[in-house]
Amino acid sequence: MSGFQHAPTTKTCILTTASLSLVLALADIKQYAHVQWVPHMRTHHQYWRLLVHPLAFTNSVDLLMAIMAFYNLGIHVERAFGTRKFTSFLILASVFSTLASFLLVVLLAPWTVLNVVPAGSFAVLGAIWWQYHRMVPVLYTVNVFGVRLSNKVTTYLYPFFLLLHQFPSSAIAFFPGIIFSILYNSSPTLPHFRLPQPLTQIASRLLHPLIDPQSSAPPRRADRVLPGEISESAAQSVARLWELERVVRGAEEREAATRRRVGEEVAVRRQRLVGVLQGLQAVQAQAAQEQAARERESEVAAPAATTTTTTTTQRNPFLGARPSRFGLGGWVDRAGEAVGIRSTSGGEGMMSGVGAGAGTEGAGTSGESTPRGAPSQAEIDSVVGMFPNLSRDAVVRALQRSNYNTALAVELLLEDST
Repeated sequence: MSGFQHAPTTKTCILTTASLSLVLALADIKQYAHVQWVPHMRTHHQYWRLLVHPLAFTNSVDLLMAIMAFYNLGIHVERAFGTRKFTSFLILASVFSTLASFLLVVLLAPWTVLNVVPAGSFAVLGAIWWQYHRMVPVLYTVNVFGVRLSNKVTTYLYPFFLLLHQFPSSAIAFFPGIIFSILYNSSPTLPHFRLPQPLTQIASRLLHPLIDPQSSAPPRRADRVLPGEISESAAQSVARLWELERVVRGAEEREAATRRRVGEEVAVRRQRLVGVLQGLQAVQAQAAQEQAARERESEVAAPAATTTTTTTTQRNPFLGARPSRFGLGGWVDRAGEAVGIRSTSGGEGMMSGVGAGAGTEGAGTSGESTPRGAPSQAEIDSVVGMFPNLSRDAVVRALQRSNYNTALAVELLLEDST
């Protein structure tokens, strides 16, 4: 049965009250359920009515209101008290209210109107109502025609209708329950009263098929959430989500930082490569210009150049039109195209001109003119720009070995570095 989880005593009260009321109606013995001083007590001495009258109701309206009151009030109070304490509280309330109602009937015997205590658990419901009123807080209030009402007003309607249906006789049984509930809260000893543990165990075993906790579904969650109202599990879930989001955000930030750092490094290396390729292209262009100049000089002194070139080539083995080991011209062109830089030498291979230039330069230097003693500052600076880590003496020696040809000097330095 839905809604009775952790409330077996309330479930037992509802089932017992409904069953006994149905038995009274079917057996047609409703007249034996109420308490009346005259003639039942005073004349016929039917004191057993004191034990029977709280167990069942004699009409369907009272039974319906009592069941609704038990369900809407008793479940909350039992969950707050605990099953054993709540059961002890109901037994004390029933005993006290029965005795108090009997005394009121005796004292009010001269008034025939208040000579009867109706059958039903009026006193128990009165005691439960007071505990509910004391413990369950008000969630919200509304104003209806100037009257301030709380959210509990609909719950209070069930015991209120139960009280008014057989008023004023029902008040003799209802108000003693409220009085006992007030005394229960103010007493230092009554809240500590508990039924004996063996008795509760026996009752639990006997009533287990009727009030099996496994047959009761969990209580339905509330439809409203107030500010700051959150369960512990939900708080833990929210904390885990925040932690996961923080970890993911940190990973994304680290990844973005890594990408920025790698991008900066790639940009720096690309810039350096562009500078190197531009320097190589400048050297290639300079070598092409020198080659063109030497070709023009060789055309002027063609007869003497043939003999001088042969002699110079034999004297200097580094000169001559030999193939480049590194293919520097083609490598510069391909690398320049990879980074978006095109060769400025008109598509001619650098080292092809180097070989020819070397021959003509040899002709020019071994002919009628005197050999150069040192390279020019422009030639040194062009080679130093390519090899900033080398000393000036190493650059000068390379230029001298290459007969002051900067392109050939670069190739010689590359060979030495390998």
